[in-house]
Amino acid sequence: MTTQFCKEAVAYLKAIVKEELDEECLTLSEEDSMVHTFFNEDLIITFLVEDYKNELFHYIQNRHITVEGLDEEQLLEIGINNLYKLADEKEFQVHTLTEECFALTLDGNFEASLIVLDDLWDYSLTEFVSNGYAVAIPARDILVFCDRDASNGIEKLKSIIEKVWENGDHLLIDKVLVRSEREWKCL
Repeated sequence: MTTQFCKEAVAYLKAIVKEELDEECLTLSEEDSMVHTFFNEDLIITFLVEDYKNELFHYIQNRHITVEGLDEEQLLEIGINNLYKLADEKEFQVHTLTEECFALTLDGNFEASLIVLDDLWDYSLTEFVSNGYAVAIPARDILVFCDRDASNGIEKLKSIIEKVWENGDHLLIDKVLVRSEREWKCL
């Protein structure tokens, strides 16, 4: 890993794992733990760097930011900026699912993470809603949204969550989120 490893980090949403206290689980040292920041009560933002040679991702760990002299706030800024770049390079697209529901597609890994990009919601997608956003992100590769006052749209989001939750991969959250004052809360 180069000394510029963290400069390639992309913000990535992950579910908060709520372990039972009596279960045995692996505990990493502080330096080997992944860097994260809380997004809401169910989700955290972590940071991934793509290893193109081996076709996999590496999480940014605390030791990486220590070596590079960064703090969590600086890494968050880098990660979000790189997610904006990724959305631009891969040309995220909006697809109409129903009259009220829309899906964002990107690359199969970061669709749900697009929820952290405030400018996307503040400016780019405003033509699709009148009263604010309701979003479903049941897995990392799924982001579906509608107007938060569209009852049929909300029902469609719930049905998508239910369908994905049965046997989906890289699951995130089984609730509809609504946006208010740049924060996403459970409906």
